[in-house]
Amino acid sequence: MKRTLTYFAVTFLSAMIISACKKDDDGTYNCPLSLSTKAPADGLVVYSVTLESGAGVANLITYQGTSGKVTLNNPDLPFHVTIDVKADDIISIATNVTAMHGKIAVGYAFSDPGGVNPEVNTQYCEN
Repeated sequence: MKRTLTYFAVTFLSAMIISACKKDDDGTYNCPLSLSTKAPADGLVVYSVTLESGAGVANLITYQGTSGKVTLNNPDLPFHVTIDVKADDIISIATNVTAMHGKIAVGYAFSDPGGVNPEVNTQYCEN
């Protein structure tokens, strides 16, 4: 009897958990993404948010500009901006993007004046 009651309880709880999980049928996926590092040398950083496939929007983009953080609400995609940086400056981009049956790339590319130490970092929101 005890084993039957335990089996029933586990089955009931499993059914409740499974029924609470629903697939997002509209095909959208919301992604808060962020990347940051320090500039290894003087150079340039290009911040970018691009739609690689399907549809998607950037609800918010915040990046480290030359005079501090810059925040953009609902910018058009693709988004690219180039910033001068000094050694040890913060390189940072944070976004809230929504992919709709698509793929959005968020990232930065650092290059020093000689192109010797390129650094690229990218994250994806994909559905």
